[in-house]
Amino acid sequence: MSETLQGNLLKEKERSGLIAMRRKRGLGIRTRNRIHILLMLDEGHGPRKIQKKLKVSSSTIWQVRNKYHQRGWEQTVIGHKPKGRKASIPESVKQKIVEIHEQDEHLSLRAIAKKAEADGIIKSISHEKVRKILKERAENIKKGKKPSDKD
Repeated sequence: MSETLQGNLLKEKERSGLIAMRRKRGLGIRTRNRIHILLMLDEGHGPRKIQKKLKVSSSTIWQVRNKYHQRGWEQTVIGHKPKGRKASIPESVKQKIVEIHEQDEHLSLRAIAKKAEADGIIKSISHEKVRKILKERAENIKKGKKPSDKD
């Protein structure tokens, strides 16, 4: 660990921005910790003191520090916004997965997933997603809905 972690890390403008952000309500604990890590590093506190005070790992401190040097304080603290929800599986693919299950009810979820991939029904699917599809279909049948009906 020849590289130093602490002391005069932030520019005055960055420091005042972090202090202002720290006062905001509704910040998540991770965001708040990132702010405190940067401020404490700037004040010259060592990693051990930061670890004890904030109850974070030393790798978290290094990650925050490195991210600051790579992307600046705003990207370090706020991070990136999620890119949105993953695309849902089309109903036709769900129906084919249900059909695979109906053809051989003794197949495991993993086997159903592999068969769907091997048959070219879908490029990739986890056994957990197969479980959710089958569970959703079973619940719809209990409610008296047809497989093509949506909530």
